Amino acid sequence: MKNTVVYLLLLLCTISAIGCRSRTFNNPVDTSVALQIPAGLVISALSESSVVLNWNPMQVDPAYTHAGAAIIIERSVDGIHYMKVDSAAADAATITLGDLYHVGVAYSFRIRLMADQNRSAYSTPASKTLTFDPPSDLTVSSITDTSALLQWNYASTFENGFLIERRSAGGNFVQVDSTPANIKSTTVPGVYQRNGTYEFRVRATSVYHKSGYSTVVPGSMIVGDSTLVFVAGGAFEMGSVLGNSNELPVHAVTVGSFYIDKVEITYEKWTAVRAWGLTHGYTDITVGQNGYNPGGPNNPVTGVNWYDVVKWCNARSEKDGLTPVYYMSGALTTAYRTGDVDLIAGAVQWTANGYRLPTEAEWEFAARGGTQTRNYFFSGGNTKEDVSWYRDNSQGTTHPIGTKSPNELGLYDMSGNVEEWCWDWMNAYMPGAHTDPRGSTGGIGRVLRGGTFNYSANIGDDLRVTYRDSGGPANRNTINVGFRCVEH
Repeated sequence: MKNTVVYLLLLLCTISAIGCRSRTFNNPVDTSVALQIPAGLVISALSESSVVLNWNPMQVDPAYTHAGAAIIIERSVDGIHYMKVDSAAADAATITLGDLYHVGVAYSFRIRLMADQNRSAYSTPASKTLTFDPPSDLTVSSITDTSALLQWNYASTFENGFLIERRSAGGNFVQVDSTPANIKSTTVPGVYQRNGTYEFRVRATSVYHKSGYSTVVPGSMIVGDSTLVFVAGGAFEMGSVLGNSNELPVHAVTVGSFYIDKVEITYEKWTAVRAWGLTHGYTDITVGQNGYNPGGPNNPVTGVNWYDVVKWCNARSEKDGLTPVYYMSGALTTAYRTGDVDLIAGAVQWTANGYRLPTEAEWEFAARGGTQTRNYFFSGGNTKEDVSWYRDNSQGTTHPIGTKSPNELGLYDMSGNVEEWCWDWMNAYMPGAHTDPRGSTGGIGRVLRGGTFNYSANIGDDLRVTYRDSGGPANRNTINVGFRCVEH
């Protein structure tokens, strides 16, 4: 009994002591206190590698700062399911989150304040879809035979460059150029053909994405007269072992690219340019003839000598706003406009964009069909009736241009109708390989090519693409001589 009393007394003392100690503890944190809800959350910037969030700054009760108060940032890609991606100091008002963000995905963010065991309600979510807009306002400012100038607008965001694609009419788009970021124009090199239609489009690129394409924009090169045909440069064997002795030796020739009139110059065209020239310093270009016996609309001009034709080429150039090719001397200062001048090659500005006569090599290359040649005897075929007006089918008269079948390049009447003046003096071919030959410095006359409506047409005659003829440069008494122009 005595022991039991002692045990009870000790137990009462222990309980009493515990009660005394508990009264010395601090009061626990009141988790019922509501924290301020963050407000004003916005996505101020979004790129494929980062997002910037901003919100209204908050004043946090100092009583909670000791508990590690912080802003918790959560992200969702469906607007429903969120996950924590970062945190910021309780008094922060912005954060930049680095990550990979994908084009076309709508990203949503929400934040809330956390202090110790307290958490505020979530802010109103902020959402934004990452876009990568295509360039706009694409234009083709100009096209020359070697380049196209493109310009566009773009609101720069996170692109690291642009890709330029081009296609010819009926073809597929092919990437032809690229530029660094922040560049909004470029010169696209290439070989652009007269009357050719090209289409361009541009898209932006980044480290991980490509934008959509800009609007497809067409562009075409029309400089001066739009009736010329492009002849891509190439190599061929000039001359023939089946013809006359002056067609030997057969020799290798390479010519650069050029344009050539699709048809022979008509009397109407001759008259229009001559009329312009008479008021612009070209005082002695002959009136010419409207074909022959009786001729008529769209017949090739005849009765024009070599000097008339060369001056007319210059007048045509100036009328079309192009640079004349022929000059009075090698100084290349005074354009050839009057008189009969036996020009030297040094008095020719060969790289000017104006019109000129073809060299004999250019003429034969084009008549053969250029790089598309099928090695016909005549220009466009082996059946002379299909491609030419000659003695047996012409009824002794010239015919409207372009009424027979064209050759591989779409050129008409390079066999028959009228012979055509070339630049070169008539002389023997020089053996060996040549690049852009321009003939000798003199000869028995200026070269004529192509055959005529009043010559015979047996194999070995003047309709063949290799046949050579010549005429005195001052001779206008020609019912069967005309010409066509080329342009660099």
